[in-house]
Amino acid sequence: WNENYHNWDVLQVPFKVGAQGSAIIVTTRNEEVAYLMSTLPSHHLGELSSEECWLLFAQHAFANINSDVRRSLEPIGRKIARKCK
Repeated sequence: WNENYHNWDVLQVPFKVGAQGSAIIVTTRNEEVAYLMSTLPSHHLGELSSEECWLLFAQHAFANINSDVRRSLEPIGRKIARKCK
C-alpha cells in the first residue's frame, strides 16, 4: 500500500483501455486500495484454516516431488504454512 494517490492513478491507466468485457482482479488487505481502484462491489474472503493453508502450500511446493521426499519435508512445510494466515 502506498499513500501516494498519484501512483495509483498511473497504475489505473492501462486498466481503463481494456477490451469490452475484460475484468481485472485486485487483491488487497486494505479497503482503501479497493476504493482507489474503483472496485465495486468488494468480495471479502475469510481466513484460511491451518489445514487449508497446508493443502494450498503443499499443492504448489511439492507438486513434482516423490512421496518419500514429501514426507521428509512435511514438518518444515507445515511450519511455513502456519505463517501464511
